[in-house]
Amino acid sequence: GQLRCVVQAPVEIVRAVLTDFEHMPAFVPNLEHSQILEHHGNVYRIRQRGTVHWGVFSQAFESERRVEWFPDDHLVSEGSSETFRRVRSDMRLFANAEETTLEYRIEMTPAGWLPAFLGTRFMRHELAEQFVAMGREMERRAQVQVRH
Repeated sequence: GQLRCVVQAPVEIVRAVLTDFEHMPAFVPNLEHSQILEHHGNVYRIRQRGTVHWGVFSQAFESERRVEWFPDDHLVSEGSSETFRRVRSDMRLFANAEETTLEYRIEMTPAGWLPAFLGTRFMRHELAEQFVAMGREMERRAQVQVRH
């Protein structure tokens, strides 16, 4: 799946929100716990827990992933959970004065119990919702910065 979004926030704020793992439950829906397990330079190992909802269906999840920032504003995340044997995402940021374009691509390999079609559709829906929430937080922080 691919998502593309333009946020009215400078790239520094976008980077800050994308790596604010400890505070993500405050602004990302369905995320109950987010913790940095290790952080060395531009590499993070994080654990997140929450519950995803889609219609009447809901599923608790816990994931652990490795996130790496590259100097050209390219972020790669790899991990797994009970629901997905493998999840790999790739995000690129394109900065332009007061706005930043985020291009996001994700590949998922569902674990056996979840039908692949439902699992992938379910996760795309969830990721799009999280993406929108993070975009709102980026724009909120940019507005706060402008006022100060």
